[in-house]
Amino acid sequence: MTRRSSSSSRTRPTLEGVPVDAVTTGADGTYTLPKVAEGTYTLRVSPAAPVVCNGVHTSALTVDAAETADVRLPHRTDAGGTYSCAPVASSWIKGSTGTGLTGDEDARTISLPFPVTYYGVKYTSASVTTNGLVDFLQPRLGDYVNTALPAAAQPNGVVAAFWDDLVVDKKSSVQTAVTGTAGARKFAIAWNNAAFAADSSVRVSFEAVLDEATGAVTLQYQGIGTGALPRGGSATTGIENQAGTDGIGHSFDQTVLSDATAIRFTPKGA
Repeated sequence: MTRRSSSSSRTRPTLEGVPVDAVTTGADGTYTLPKVAEGTYTLRVSPAAPVVCNGVHTSALTVDAAETADVRLPHRTDAGGTYSCAPVASSWIKGSTGTGLTGDEDARTISLPFPVTYYGVKYTSASVTTNGLVDFLQPRLGDYVNTALPAAAQPNGVVAAFWDDLVVDKKSSVQTAVTGTAGARKFAIAWNNAAFAADSSVRVSFEAVLDEATGAVTLQYQGIGTGALPRGGSATTGIENQAGTDGIGHSFDQTVLSDATAIRFTPKGA
C-alpha cells in the first residue's frame, strides 16, 4: 500500500490493530506499508519528531487491491481544543518603542494597546522577560532553564517566543510596535539581537505578535542562520495556560527554527 503524507515533518503511518510495523515517510512524503489481507482498516498517521504543529490523522481504509491515497495531517491542538497551531507566512513587524528591558534575568510589565484574551482571561498588561517570555501572570525572574510546555512548574500562563538563557546587552533591545487600525490591530513584542548567555557572540532576533481581531498569537524569527542555538537547540517555543495544565509546545531543544518560521496559535472559533 503506497501513500503520500503531507506535513511539515516526516510521519509515522500504521494500521491500527494490525501486527505490521509502522514505517516512516521519506523526504518526499511517500511511504509503503506491508501487504495485508483484504478488508477495512483504520489508517493512523502520526508526526515523527519534531512534531511542531502537526496533529494525528485517522481514517478508514478499505483494501481490496493495491491502494494509493493522499493524507494530510491536521493542525495540532491543545488538549482542551482551545488553541490550534499552524505554520503561516512570515511577516516581520519592526519594533519602534523601547520597553526598557535590559541585562540578564530582567522583566518589565508593559501595557497592552488593546485587551488580550488568553486562555479565557482578558488582560490589559503583560510582563516581558529577557529570556524570551511573555508572562500574563507575573514578572517572574530566574527562569533561565527552559522546560517543555505545558508544565505545572512556574512560570505558567506564558507565551514562549524563544525561551532560553538570554542577555539583552548594549547591542540588543526589546521593542514593541502597533500596526493596523482599531479592531484590527497587531501588537508586536520584538527581541532584537539578543545574546545567548552560553555564548555572547551568538545572537537571535524573534517576536511575539498579538492579534486584536482574532486573539491569535504569532511567533516569528529573523537572522537565524545555521547555528544550533538560534535555531532553537536549547530553547522552548509555544504557549501554556495559567495553570500549566494545557498548552501547545511547538519545540523543546530542537533545531527547527529559521527566518521563514512563523507559527500562529489561533483560539477556537476565531
